[in-house]
Amino acid sequence: MVVHNAGIGGSGRVADADFARWDRILDVDLRAPMLLTALTLGTVSRRQGVYVFIGSISAKMGMAGSGAYCAAKHGLDGFAEALFEEVREQGVKVVRIHPGYVNTEMVGGPGLDTSKMIQPEDVAELVCAAVSLPPTACVVEMVVRPQRTPYL
Repeated sequence: MVVHNAGIGGSGRVADADFARWDRILDVDLRAPMLLTALTLGTVSRRQGVYVFIGSISAKMGMAGSGAYCAAKHGLDGFAEALFEEVREQGVKVVRIHPGYVNTEMVGGPGLDTSKMIQPEDVAELVCAAVSLPPTACVVEMVVRPQRTPYL
């Protein structure tokens, strides 16, 4: 199993573009998982393994001030969808999980109650549930939101 979970965020409006920051976000959040997938595909296919892409709710919507991050997460979602269609007949599962507001260093700040956010262990449970299905079924996408709003 390969779990793509690394990611970095970034803020800033398009009008104030920091191209070096955009490149870094796209490299970490999009290119790295694509390259790692390509490099591991032979082994994962032989083992009828699983790829898990931990995306973000930002793959499903745009957010002002997060253009590069949203673009990377939308791109990762599209890549994972295409990968599923390429490898499903070989028995390889491809799972996309899109959580919103996970209590990590990347999310937080004033005005947010971290106890109401999705916790990292919640995401781990989702991964375990998704990959534990029998070979005849594959969870291709989960969109998960906090039960209660984390806004104070």
